[in-house]
Amino acid sequence: GNPVSYYMAKQDMERYVDRNYGALGCTVEEVVYCPMTWSYEGRVASAFSRDTHFTVYWRNGVEGDNYDVLVLNRYNTRERLGQEYTALVRAALSGVPEYEKGRTTVSVFEEQDYSDGNQKPELDAVFDPQMPCKFALELRATSDTITPQNAARLIEKAVERMEQNGYSFTYYGFYLENPSGERNLTVNGFTAEQVQSGRLREILLEDWEKALHNSQGGLYIGVSDLAILEQNGTAQLS
Repeated sequence: GNPVSYYMAKQDMERYVDRNYGALGCTVEEVVYCPMTWSYEGRVASAFSRDTHFTVYWRNGVEGDNYDVLVLNRYNTRERLGQEYTALVRAALSGVPEYEKGRTTVSVFEEQDYSDGNQKPELDAVFDPQMPCKFALELRATSDTITPQNAARLIEKAVERMEQNGYSFTYYGFYLENPSGERNLTVNGFTAEQVQSGRLREILLEDWEKALHNSQGGLYIGVSDLAILEQNGTAQLS
């Protein structure tokens, strides 16, 4: 953009934010030019709320903002809670070499219907592992050994660490890949109860063919090549 249009955009956005969100302590912290759309975006944040930050859009005048999505619908809050939980989970997995790359993440479900004990988090909510939100744990591990046996071992180790720290999740997913990323094994939709009972181990080592076709009560197994399962699927864990 040019200095004149930048100044106009900044002035317009500051007036817009002051008029609509001034009572929330919001100000325009930064204005950036978007050459692809010949427009400007204003980064807005509140001095009083860590979860109140959003973008205002300007092109020959203010066109609107995404306050409703990011703030009212709690996108920012869910992202922050997920990041805080992720830090705790990665710390809990420290010492397990396969998880050392630190790519395991936690996210918060966005619910259309907040029922069944699940609640929309409050704006700026203080994180608590036991808060009434649905958390999803996505475990990501790296190993030269891409087998159902190793997957079962790593999943069991992770769930054990979570239990020791009092962490629980509504959804669990697991992704194992070799260092080059050429071979991988995915297990999605399992529960902590399945792991603790030994049922997941049984599925991975004996009934993987059914799970491969997603016929094991929502459990899904995916592989980069069938040889991973065909060669190792019926082997026993030591």
